[in-house]
Amino acid sequence: MRKKDKFLEALGGKTRLKILITLARSKEKELTLYKLAKFSGIKKDAIRKNMPMLLETGLVIKKEYGAIKLYSLNKENPIVESLIEFFIKTKLL
Repeated sequence: MRKKDKFLEALGGKTRLKILITLARSKEKELTLYKLAKFSGIKKDAIRKNMPMLLETGLVIKKEYGAIKLYSLNKENPIVESLIEFFIKTKLL
């Protein structure tokens, strides 16, 4: 699958968009899977299922400290900045 198609697919899922919005609301903090689930209202299994695509497209980054995994938006990706602006303009943030 082409990179563009993968990116569009990543944004096309309601669960993935809710994950991105939740990470954008975290104000520069990294979130664990538990906190992502708590703040977004999405079940942990659904987050686990959708996270690989967000990581693959470079929208989200993951840091691992042993068993602890922390997720955050990839601020170095220019698309993420545009997404945050879009979320703000549409009052999703």
